[in-house]
Amino acid sequence: MPTYDYLCRDCGHRFEVFQTITSDPVAECPNCTGPAERLFSGGAGFLMGSAKARADNPPCCGRDERCADAPPVCGGCRGHNL
Repeated sequence: MPTYDYLCRDCGHRFEVFQTITSDPVAECPNCTGPAERLFSGGAGFLMGSAKARADNPPCCGRDERCADAPPVCGGCRGHNL
């Protein structure tokens, strides 16, 4: 069963719920009973490669390409110039 992330629109409380895929989304915050919304997540998936390799070459500016493969102007992250 997957774990879903939720956010309360009233108090900002973020929480996780372990539930089946067919379960209805949680509608109420357990902290304040305000309206809760399910957040979208990329999920864990299956990752290949070592953690060190990913740490040495992180994604650029939230894009899919790595900093080493990014164009010279990619938004200013990790030393790239604007």
